[in-house]
Amino acid sequence: MVCISLLALVGILLGLTIKAQRALGVQVDLASLWSYGVGDARQWAVTLTGFMRRLNQTSGFFFGVLYANIFQVVVSALYLLYNNLLTVMVAASEWNDFISERKALRLSVPRGMQRSHYFLSLPYRYSVPLMVCSGLLHWLISQSIFVIQTVAYTPNFDRNRNMDASSVGYSSIGIMLAMAVGFVLVFLLLIVGFAFKYDVKRVKRDGFVPPHPMPLVSTCSAAISANCHRHEKDKDCARLPVIWGFVQDEGADSGRYTFTTAKEVGPGALDSRF
Repeated sequence: MVCISLLALVGILLGLTIKAQRALGVQVDLASLWSYGVGDARQWAVTLTGFMRRLNQTSGFFFGVLYANIFQVVVSALYLLYNNLLTVMVAASEWNDFISERKALRLSVPRGMQRSHYFLSLPYRYSVPLMVCSGLLHWLISQSIFVIQTVAYTPNFDRNRNMDASSVGYSSIGIMLAMAVGFVLVFLLLIVGFAFKYDVKRVKRDGFVPPHPMPLVSTCSAAISANCHRHEKDKDCARLPVIWGFVQDEGADSGRYTFTTAKEVGPGALDSRF
């Protein structure tokens, strides 16, 4: 929702800049905007000119740098939120798989048959495209709004440092491309969220269909811990492939739902299976 709101705000600002360019007699069709280039300084493509004139050289330069890079900071914060949300979704998907297949646990320092954690916190099929899109987006933003420093000369071509100034320039086509990449990222996240949702359909395993669903825990450590109390006879389950299901206590009708290496998992299973 935050990403969509930000894209809408940028779209409104882009519309205002194109309207201002049209008022100056600048061609604003797509071919013309493309011909102006991405990141190229144009005399008519500057913003905050009135405010910048009231600042001295030093404060004007630092304000321009801050203004041009504040969008980079915002996008970096949104990237962290995006990455965290995608990580939670992928972790939940892997957690749900334990009800239908045996897999080893994933740890930072694996032992035995345990698996290592993801180097980039996400599978490469997610992390690599996300990093590429993020890098492309940051580059497009740097070419969409940037600092322009003008160097002054006298009519005799002598340097006049007192007339040097800084301004903030922008590229309309760069803003459009950055918005396009932003829309792609949001659209892909929506696809992952809606197309790969949690399925309560029971998957057949070991000859029968589990009558119970996998508990929803997200990243809650308390809920994860509640589902990980191993059976007292299952001493090596932490280092071997496990599956989640009902394990019956030996010589009793009671049992527990947990991760286990038992060959037979499910209500009414036999006692001697460790």
